[in-house]
Amino acid sequence: MINKNIKTQIEDYISEHEAKKLLKRSTTWFWELRKAGFPYSKLKGETYYRKSDFVKYLELNFSDNQ
Repeated sequence: MINKNIKTQIEDYISEHEAKKLLKRSTTWFWELRKAGFPYSKLKGETYYRKSDFVKYLELNFSDNQ
């Protein structure tokens, strides 16, 4: 049985594959984001990001121009 706290912590992350579908962005966009200092983790060749880091990124880059 997985500790509930660990499960919650794992659910706080999203794989690059999932993030690409969600944000409709290319592999190059994510590579450029990492190159610019965006935090990430790698596990067995897969790149993971904290969901909260994407929320912060989107809020910082929000434009209310309509």
